Amino acid sequence: VTTPAVSGFQDVVSFLEQQAPHERIFYDGQFNGIFSFYLRAGDPDFQRGVVRGNKLLYPSAIDAKWHLTERVSSPAEVVALLRQECGCQWLVIERPIAAAIQRVKAWHHLREALKSPAFQFVRSFPIRYIKGPPADGHADDFYLDVYRLLHPGQTPKELQFSMPILGAGAVTKGKPVER
Repeated sequence: VTTPAVSGFQDVVSFLEQQAPHERIFYDGQFNGIFSFYLRAGDPDFQRGVVRGNKLLYPSAIDAKWHLTERVSSPAEVVALLRQECGCQWLVIERPIAAAIQRVKAWHHLREALKSPAFQFVRSFPIRYIKGPPADGHADDFYLDVYRLLHPGQTPKELQFSMPILGAGAVTKGKPVER
């Protein structure tokens, strides 16, 4: 069994630990699980959290091909949703686009919104992704771009999650894990 290797996430997480030690971080991209692992592993007191773009902006059932629900239809709606339902000042965005979500319009609206005056680009972090054994594996390097949402709005006390796998309009509510 070939296991891909990904490195570089520790650098962006260390940066965010210094800049946002008690905040939720918005992450959009296919490696949200790896990012969430490193962010949570360095946070035993549950002071930070992750809001995933594929859950807030374009939830689906399992993958983007099945019961996709795009919650935004313009860059302005992206900004509004981030301010009303997310409360994240810091955003981490994968670049370039993952092939699996190229057809998702909300993904493109998010990237367009990042060019607006509502956001400040902070910096990029290189990520190394090797498919296969290191000796003969193919490297697909990418970047994590960090942005700051100016005037992020209030952090909601209760979160709302669309659950497309349960049917159209299915929503559940919950509070973030706290210690």
